[in-house]
This record gives sequence, structure tokens and C-alpha cells, in this order.
Amino acid sequence: MSQSNKGNLQLAALKVNSGDFTVPPTTTGVQLSFQTDAQGNISYTVSGSSNAGSNVSGKPYVSGQPIEVDGWSITLTGTPHDGDSVLVGDALDPQYGDAYTRNAGNAGAFMDLRDAKVFDGGTSLSDGYSALIAQVGTRTQSANYAAKLSRTIADNLEADRTAVSGVNLDEEAAKLLQFQQAYQASAKMLQVAQGIFDSVVQAVGR
Repeated sequence: MSQSNKGNLQLAALKVNSGDFTVPPTTTGVQLSFQTDAQGNISYTVSGSSNAGSNVSGKPYVSGQPIEVDGWSITLTGTPHDGDSVLVGDALDPQYGDAYTRNAGNAGAFMDLRDAKVFDGGTSLSDGYSALIAQVGTRTQSANYAAKLSRTIADNLEADRTAVSGVNLDEEAAKLLQFQQAYQASAKMLQVAQGIFDSVVQAVGR
């Protein structure tokens, strides 16, 4: 990718297709240049190939769609800015130094840590992690069991305390309500009796 690119192009894949292919020319390489017209349509131009038929222009660019050149293909994602370019060179070109000899050594070293004996007792990182997760799960389960047991004991003690004291607030409230209703009924009966008595007195007095 050119350092002067203004778009967000990303290299997704670069591979050789089946059959014959032509290595990009030394020094110049094969360049993909992108153009955007007034309607916003993006196209690309291929230049620098040693095969004249591969040098094309005005080809529509589609993000994620392979661009095939000289038996190999390059897949780019993102949206290029007008004037952005991508250069594909020969890995053996001296100007790239020994980049072609590099490998995934760092990634391999990280993977080796998986089996390295890093815990006490010669336990590997993966085994130690598994044991730690199992221990956390066991302790969590024990804590949940202890919490449920404590809740059960507390409920039983509360029931025992209520039974010993003989006082149940809901029951006492219900009794008070019954007494209140009985009192109100008695008062009503006295009121009716008083009315009848007054009526009798008035009738006799006549």
C-alpha cells in the first residue's frame, strides 16, 4: 500500500492461481491505481505487467472481489480514494531485503507457551488454567450451597421463634377485626333497642 493513500484499502489475500503465472517485474512491480468518476464510481488500472494484455484500465472495483493479474490474484477490501495505488512486487527483489524469509516465529512462540511448564509442579499453562477454572467453579458451587443452607436455617429459626412466642401478627390482626365488628354490631343493636323503647314510652304517654 502506498503511504500516501487516503482511502481505507486493506489487503485481504494475495495468492497464485492454479496454472502458469508471471512474477511481477523486478524494481517496478505491478501497480494498481484507483480512480473515482464524478458519479462516485470506482475503477482501477493495472500497469507494469510484462504481459501487455494484463495492463488494463477502467475496470470496476468491488471490495472483496479478487483482481486477477498474470496468473495470480489480489483481494482488497475497503474504499480507495481517487489516486490511491497498490504495488505488488517480486518478493526476491533486493529492494525488499530478506522480508520473504520471515515467518510466523513470534506467533509460534506464543503457541509454545500453551505447553510450557510455567506453574509450580511442572504444570503447563493450559492445564493450570483449566485447573484454576475448575477450582473457581467448585468454590462458587460451595458458596451457593452454604448460602442456601443458611437461608433454610434462618427460616426454620424464625418459624420456631414464632411458635414459642405464640404471637402471630396476622392472626392477631384478624381477631382484632372480628372484635371490632362484634362491638359495632352490639352498638347497633343497643341503638335499635333505644329507638323501640322511646317509641313505646311515647305511645303509653298518649
